[in-house]
Amino acid sequence: MSNRFYEASQSTLDELASYHTRGTFDDLLSDYEGPFRGTYEVVERFERDGKLWARFRHYYYQHLIDIERDEGFMGQLIAVPAEEAQRFALEEKAKQQNQKDMTD
Repeated sequence: MSNRFYEASQSTLDELASYHTRGTFDDLLSDYEGPFRGTYEVVERFERDGKLWARFRHYYYQHLIDIERDEGFMGQLIAVPAEEAQRFALEEKAKQQNQKDMTD
């Protein structure tokens, strides 16, 4: 599969960034018509350089985007490199297969 499948485009980052003034981070996560509903899921929350971040995975394309949580609002957005997103997807697939094997 092409690495492009795992790569978030600049237009995707720009579109998500356009929501930063439309509510708090939590409001955007729960908003039925928000940027994440039905398209992205939070797969990890972490701290980097003293800031809080959430890693989002696109349900279909499998790209990953790290989004800073800046004083309750959406801050900086960073596209995770395609190779890392692909590795993450393969690890998740292996976990799912192991769980399936344990229940069979």
